[in-house]
Amino acid sequence: MPIPRVLLTTTEPCALKQDQLHRPKSSDDVTAATSSESSSRTKSEELSGARGRVPNIFWRAVRMDDLRAQPKFEALPEESDVTLCGRASFAYVRQGTETWDALHDGRLTTGVLNAALGFNEDGVNKRALGMGKHGRGGHRAILNACARIGREKWMDDDVDEAAATEAERRNAEALARCNAASDSSDDEDDDDDEDNNNDTITRMTHDASTPVIAADASALDVLLASMSMAKPKKPKPKKKKKKNGKKKSRGKKNRAGGDDAHMLSDAQYCRALARGGEQSIRMAWGSAQEASTLCSLMCYFGATVHEAGLCMLDPASVPEEWCVGPLPPVGASPDGMITLRDGERLVVEVKNSSPFREVPGSFIVFDRDPYDSPPAYHMPQVQLEMAATKTQSAFLAMQSATRGIRIFRIERDDEFIAAMLRRISRLYVSFVLKGKDPPMNWEVHSSEHKKLVASAVRIARNASVFGVIPQGLLPEDGSITVDANCFLQR
Repeated sequence: MPIPRVLLTTTEPCALKQDQLHRPKSSDDVTAATSSESSSRTKSEELSGARGRVPNIFWRAVRMDDLRAQPKFEALPEESDVTLCGRASFAYVRQGTETWDALHDGRLTTGVLNAALGFNEDGVNKRALGMGKHGRGGHRAILNACARIGREKWMDDDVDEAAATEAERRNAEALARCNAASDSSDDEDDDDDEDNNNDTITRMTHDASTPVIAADASALDVLLASMSMAKPKKPKPKKKKKKNGKKKSRGKKNRAGGDDAHMLSDAQYCRALARGGEQSIRMAWGSAQEASTLCSLMCYFGATVHEAGLCMLDPASVPEEWCVGPLPPVGASPDGMITLRDGERLVVEVKNSSPFREVPGSFIVFDRDPYDSPPAYHMPQVQLEMAATKTQSAFLAMQSATRGIRIFRIERDDEFIAAMLRRISRLYVSFVLKGKDPPMNWEVHSSEHKKLVASAVRIARNASVFGVIPQGLLPEDGSITVDANCFLQR
């Protein structure tokens, strides 16, 4: 049986002292919000070494729909409520959706960033980058990155300014409706609400061959109508009714699978992954546990966490003194954003380590030791996310099932960002635009590339441990429940 595809989710430094933030008052509060959670932590420690045949990748996982229903979480609108028009609108598209996936064609995003930088090449010091001796993908990685960047774009980045402004207004309204905190007659029937209040809006659908444009339609409506005729459309999921403006999960459908897995139950998905071995489990674990880590950060800091879409780098924000040549569209999809209680806004990038190791005939729970500093190969991703979201700092939250979450604070490094963009520009102009493949180890022995690698290592070593959460946290009101079983079959 083929293994279901897993979606990998994959936008001057301001000093912030730890004592300026809200912190739980005792170690018991850090460990758990309730006595039952404290008990769960003890059981978690005891589970180290547990053995079973089918690992549960949803072990203590928070469902994204449950997280979206939290008052301290700002969710993005449903896919069908987003008005796509220009690069700024991509930030409203939920990760993992078909639209988000389609928007990656013809753009350089963080999923292929390290490959484009040449970090996967055999001539690079991969051990210094924390990638192991053999690295990931070799020369094939940069070839795949060039192919991705060279594809035809599904949606244009540059649009008429008036149309982009109107799209931003509509998306901001959709964001506010999605996060409405109280019931209203408008929330009871979203379809009626659209019919009554948005008669002039032309939705991009694949059902009708010719869109209907009202007499008083705006310039944006006309533009969207023309695009809907010119571009093939991704199918949109049917809308479901919401409670308090936010959709609640019913707990049956798989939460982490791709196109091959969306009709499987969680148990079926886990069994399929177990047949694929440890590597399949590792890949699935990361995406299945992202919402859990975001939930823990939300509870730990008492802060607002924001869902993030595809955040595009604004070419106008690249200073001339960086000497960056022509660039492909460049973007990043952080796992989230967080607004601390003092108002500072940071990127959040989550890295979850699978606790399951394969042994003959079964799997065991065996977590690695916590990182003293984050691996250097994560630094390009985090730095590009800060550039795309115009932020100055980021939290890199590295989670393991039995050893908690270690939060690293990373400051923006414009010199490093400029060096990355110059390398991307050279790759784009020299090879992508010409339809050529870069040679093996292209530029990796140059002094500039060695400096790029050394800078990534330096940034990682300078990352500070900003907080440690011994155990994943849940809201005190019991609004989120999780599965406490680490195996489906022992």
